[in-house]
Amino acid sequence: MRTYESTLREFMRTHPGIRLVLDVALKVVDISAIEVLKKDKTINEKEYNILSNVNRYNGFKTELDKEKISQKKLIDIIERDNEATSLEKNRSRAYEITSISDIKQVLEQMVNDVISNFENKDFKKSGLVVYGINYINLNYSSFNPTKAGSYIKTSGFISNKKATINIQTTDHKCFKYCVLCGYHQIYLKTHPERMNRYQNIETDLNFDGVNYPTGKADIQRFEDNNNISVNVYEEEYFDNKPFIKLHRRTKLQNPRLHIDLLLITHETNKHYVYVKDYNKLISKQNIKKKKGKMFSL
Repeated sequence: MRTYESTLREFMRTHPGIRLVLDVALKVVDISAIEVLKKDKTINEKEYNILSNVNRYNGFKTELDKEKISQKKLIDIIERDNEATSLEKNRSRAYEITSISDIKQVLEQMVNDVISNFENKDFKKSGLVVYGINYINLNYSSFNPTKAGSYIKTSGFISNKKATINIQTTDHKCFKYCVLCGYHQIYLKTHPERMNRYQNIETDLNFDGVNYPTGKADIQRFEDNNNISVNVYEEEYFDNKPFIKLHRRTKLQNPRLHIDLLLITHETNKHYVYVKDYNKLISKQNIKKKKGKMFSL
């Protein structure tokens, strides 16, 4: 992974962000094929004893440490029977990186994704044993991240609806403060927009891996960490009239809590606002378009 890390560092010096995914293919053998392999006249008694213990130990390392036989020779024996061997392919989740400092952590998370996926296949019950790696590919490309950060005042169209809470952030953690507002029901208190409501707050929410300013990939990470779904809406214009449309829809199933946010923009700056009343936010929303009507959702 050190080679990958170095390559990505060089790539990030000339690109605003990286989207990447890890592909791995492992060599596996069906241990039921041992009965077939033992009939091979070229396998001597010592080699067969090791093959027989594959089923017992679900792997080679223990026996190879005890017997004086090379791992390469044992693998050559196994690979003679093409029907007994196969490739198990797996892919990590897609990740987005916007900071060089995140590269190492994301690579580790991708490896853990792949390991977890293979473990979930339950090799022991299926009778498969991993004995090697066929290939490891890291696929990456450039992308322009959409992130939200410092405070922006809401438009009259939004503020008049009285459906949102625009927290007066002094840093780039507006996403975190919005989530805290919904999770701890700070929106029920007086002046929930003031920063003193969020200072020194104790929470059991897990924000590990969430970057600030916060993009879509960070929201996905937050959802995975906490089983809380997040939809993001944004203000758009049609025929010079403002309306609300969906910016990011959650894929999380059966969350313990759902939170709606509004993404507002001023020039190149973006900012998250907490939505306390979704119905008010989209009330009276339909836009006439020639013969029909255009809805934002």
